Amino acid sequence: MRILIVDDDPVCRQALTMYLTLLGDIDAVGSGEAALSAIQQALAERRPYGLVFLDIRMPGRDGHSVLEELRRLEHAAGFAGLAGARVVMVTGIDEPRQVVRAFRAQADGYLVKPVELPRLRQLLKDLGVLGSAV
Repeated sequence: MRILIVDDDPVCRQALTMYLTLLGDIDAVGSGEAALSAIQQALAERRPYGLVFLDIRMPGRDGHSVLEELRRLEHAAGFAGLAGARVVMVTGIDEPRQVVRAFRAQADGYLVKPVELPRLRQLLKDLGVLGSAV
């Protein structure tokens, strides 16, 4: 599986990369613009990301706008719906309004930083990315 981690904090990118390294090939970028570039290239190559971890607050394009554009790009490339990436918003924002906005934009999960491995593992199980025995 291809995984994209998008976070302007290098420590968060490194931690998620370490946690997820056994699940697949990981690309990690520090901005929304870089994320959209990686997503467009992956879709053009017909090798889309299966899992995307997306920070909400970043300079430039925020995570919500990246998620909306990701879904638009997937739809245009024929990877919409169940063929689209599983997107997990990973953020320091623990506000109900932000959570609702993320799910309305078709996020599949929401984790509040700092990401703890047991919570991450449970979310991945809930999303069907990990088997229940892991």
